Amino acid sequence: VALNNDVNSSGTLDFNGAVTLGGAGGLRTVTGANVDVASTVAGAGNSLTVDSPGTTTFGGAVSGVNALVTDAAGNTAINADITTAGNQTYNDAVTLGGAGVRLLNGGTVTFGSTVALNNDVNSSGTLDFNGAATLGGAGGLRTVTGANVDFASTVAGAGNSLTVDSPGATTFGGAVNGVNALVTDAPGNTSINAVITTAGDQTYGDAVALGADTVLTGATPTFGSTVTGNGHDLTLDFSGPTLIDGAKFTGIRNLESGNGGVTTLQGTVTTSGDQTYNDAVTLGADTTLTGVNETLAGVSGGNNSLTL
Repeated sequence: VALNNDVNSSGTLDFNGAVTLGGAGGLRTVTGANVDVASTVAGAGNSLTVDSPGTTTFGGAVSGVNALVTDAAGNTAINADITTAGNQTYNDAVTLGGAGVRLLNGGTVTFGSTVALNNDVNSSGTLDFNGAATLGGAGGLRTVTGANVDFASTVAGAGNSLTVDSPGATTFGGAVNGVNALVTDAPGNTSINAVITTAGDQTYGDAVALGADTVLTGATPTFGSTVTGNGHDLTLDFSGPTLIDGAKFTGIRNLESGNGGVTTLQGTVTTSGDQTYNDAVTLGADTTLTGVNETLAGVSGGNNSLTL
């Protein structure tokens, strides 16, 4: 189909063959009760808007498109790779499907509503998840890769693990729960603005900054770089070993650990508020605790000194 004009139908539009965008104005708008693009779309440098109160489906690769937009009503199924020169904006609920990793390359990719992450996602641009994200699909692990990755809303793990790879900023703006293990890679930085609860470990390879009072709950935490509190409270509720290195933890107001694990302290741990260690404490090196009040359930020195 050569789409040299906008198309509007009161019924379902099924494009079973390859579609090429053309005509004047640089933008083609396709409107239907449902819009099923079962094959490829060649944009030829034009933008594409799909308006449907029902289901929009991209079953074949989309390439050569400038900007791609879907409207807020209905839902969109992305079962193939989509490459645009400009931004991709999905205003409706999105479900990822098809085989392999979903490549969504271009400018900023914005999900305005809920997203069912049934595939790994890889983008050369920024991924903005403005609606709730749910992990699914086979294999028990979803990997999300982008220049920046912003989960502005909640993440429901449904028992799956989540790895976020980004050389820029990774943001958890809403509560994360139901995730098995959570990993962020070493480049870039991670902002945590809500509660994160995992059944397994939490591994932050990059620098972490708190944007709100935060509770992290799981098995074992690993902080590969610095943790900057920005004046917020941090509670580490882990059932396994927790290492708090004073050289890495700065700017925290109230610091607390618990949940039955073992907390290892080393260096100078400084807070503007209280420090409360509800689980067993081991000194990994000479340690100084500086804060308003320090409360320790029990301490094993290991021949190291503790200064309060």
